[in-house]
Amino acid sequence: MFFGASAEGRADELRHEFAATTDYPIERVWWLPEKELIRWLSEKARGADWRQGRMDTLVALIHDEVRIEGGEWPWEALTHFELYPDTCVVGGLLVRPTDRLILSAGQYLGFGRGCETPDRGTALGSFGHFGQLRKQHSVSAVTSRFCVVDESFLRSATLGRHSKTLGAWLGASAKRAGRRVVYSPFLHGWTAEDWEESVSDQAIRDFVTANHDLVPEVGMLSPHLGLTASRRYLPVGPEERRRQIRRLIE
Repeated sequence: MFFGASAEGRADELRHEFAATTDYPIERVWWLPEKELIRWLSEKARGADWRQGRMDTLVALIHDEVRIEGGEWPWEALTHFELYPDTCVVGGLLVRPTDRLILSAGQYLGFGRGCETPDRGTALGSFGHFGQLRKQHSVSAVTSRFCVVDESFLRSATLGRHSKTLGAWLGASAKRAGRRVVYSPFLHGWTAEDWEESVSDQAIRDFVTANHDLVPEVGMLSPHLGLTASRRYLPVGPEERRRQIRRLIE
């Protein structure tokens, strides 16, 4: 599924891109304006015509401003769904082409303003904390601008009201359902648009208010590390950690 301001104009172009870059059997391609994404997923995607009787449908969400690197990403995503049956979302990293800085990678509940990427602003090619940028691993969430989602999970997930926080809402729903979200560096897209920077305060408040009981993530992000960009992957004391958490939920 492609969404964005010019998704309609790029629909045919993107179909040709798929045919040229991957041999994965793409069955259906939808396009819709970004402002219609949440409503469409909430209303249309839960209708009987979505999967046409199949129980193993995967849905790729791709923003029309994202240019995908390579053609193996569908197979990479499928691998995780098959290896780990509890997987519900697989996503990767988005990189700004002008300076090759990472805009989005694995996201964690409670980091930044609510559920953001500690590695945002890191140079492409860096290894990241304990080499995590270079390897697949479980995270709280991934960006919805380029990810693959289990259709059956989409039917039951809470999606929120804002397209730019959809990835975080899917991550929160996965947490509540005991499902897995996977980050893979082999799902790699290029984009000039920085979604995390442009998310509105209201969208963040809506997400944090509804999911304050899940903040912060402690299973996949050490409770001894900071939750702000200035203290990412750095140790903080218990009192400082509590102040960072209160900053989010109060």
